[in-house]
Amino acid sequence: LKPGFTHYAKTKRSFTYDITQAISTQAGAENVLAVQVTPGWWADKIITPGGHDGMIGKKVAFRGVVELTFDDGSKQYYGSNTTDWKAGIAGPVKHAAIFDGEEYDAREVPGYENLQALATPEKNTEFNGEILPSDGAEIYLRHDLALNPQKAYNWKGVTGESETDFGKVVVTKEYQPGEEMVIAPGETLVVDFGQNCAGVPSFLFSAKAGTKLTCLPAELLNDGNGSKERGMDGLNGPVGFTDFDHEGLLLEGYEYPAVMASLYNYPYYVRHMESYGLTKEADWVELQVYPPQGCPERLDRIANIVKERSHVRVDKVKNSRELVRKYGIEYMDVIDEAYQKLYNFQPMTIAQKNYYKNMYFPILNFDFVTIVVNEKDEIVGVGLGMPDISNALRKCDGKLFPFGWYHLLKALKAKQMKSFSFLLIAVRPDYQNMGINALFLQDQIPIINRYGIRKLETTNMLEDNKKIIDFFSQFDHKIHKRHRAYIKTID
Repeated sequence: LKPGFTHYAKTKRSFTYDITQAISTQAGAENVLAVQVTPGWWADKIITPGGHDGMIGKKVAFRGVVELTFDDGSKQYYGSNTTDWKAGIAGPVKHAAIFDGEEYDAREVPGYENLQALATPEKNTEFNGEILPSDGAEIYLRHDLALNPQKAYNWKGVTGESETDFGKVVVTKEYQPGEEMVIAPGETLVVDFGQNCAGVPSFLFSAKAGTKLTCLPAELLNDGNGSKERGMDGLNGPVGFTDFDHEGLLLEGYEYPAVMASLYNYPYYVRHMESYGLTKEADWVELQVYPPQGCPERLDRIANIVKERSHVRVDKVKNSRELVRKYGIEYMDVIDEAYQKLYNFQPMTIAQKNYYKNMYFPILNFDFVTIVVNEKDEIVGVGLGMPDISNALRKCDGKLFPFGWYHLLKALKAKQMKSFSFLLIAVRPDYQNMGINALFLQDQIPIINRYGIRKLETTNMLEDNKKIIDFFSQFDHKIHKRHRAYIKTID
């Protein structure tokens, strides 16, 4: 949770804490301030930028100031330095990182009690960015919101395991609320807080010196005898809930600006995925396409033949109200049908279709919306693009007010633009392979020319979707970005 995402090399957050209750204010009392510092985000193995193999941070560091307020209102400050403070590798926490968790040796005394392990600190010069105050309220544990386990039990061994089933664990002991939990060697204790639980687990352990306990978070699926064919034996991604969501880590093309319709990530994300054993499941490519001046004669002729043979036409609507009035969510139905054979396809619910309709329709420039209908006025194909608003989003700096809305509105309503995002083409399955795509280009190329657009940028296209890639490849183009979804089977 804290400090939230900051760029590892640019920004660190400072935090303020009230330690009054930890200070003895009696006359003659002696107080010792000790701070435990762990690698966290700075030196975890997820941070592997270019030129590094593993962790970027080699040493932990601490900077702090204690503010004392006396009865007369005066204040005195004690800041960390290399003269009055001591530092060293000591204490029960041996390692703690954002992904690797914590290693804790309960046999060790706190670092401030192990003075022989402490010496004059050195100055850490690894980080050269800014240290800025935290933005917003501090994060505290809400003990009044503590959750009790819904179920707790020990298990050891598995029964019913076969080539097709993982089997069931053998429960050796179930615990009642408030009962002390005892784990024998070789047993596993499951403490189940139920579904949709988010929190910080806290346990009090008592064991002989040298006992090793491993605590891991997990999600539990109870489904009969643990069928291996249930389709839940691995993880994949990054993917979204629908094809309208961003998909795939950026693998190639970091030198090109990020666009709104595609996922962007730092290169070390890829190394992080692969270091954990995830492998390629699917790749997408993006193309930069340079449109011709005027619709090519051959393409124009093909489009006219398709119209005549298939009894279809292009229906241009002026705004979102007309689109909804004439077709409702049929527009979204066609997209759902067209994409059903694509990787990771999930059909949209009615609620999702309405959600995306309400999100996108009001901001579209309907010059760039192409709808192909048959003689029954049923939608058989849709094509959609929009101005590239990436630069406008950068100018907004993540804020719609006071003036961010102006940059976005200006980009969306522009009558001249250099670049353009081609978002999607979808053709109803029973009309595929009939040349419907030619109608999209016949309609859009004159409009693209009128707006002065010199470059089209596609969204993600599966690398094995040859039809759509060949569709754009008939023009001057280049594949400039590649995204990847990963998978890892869990035995």
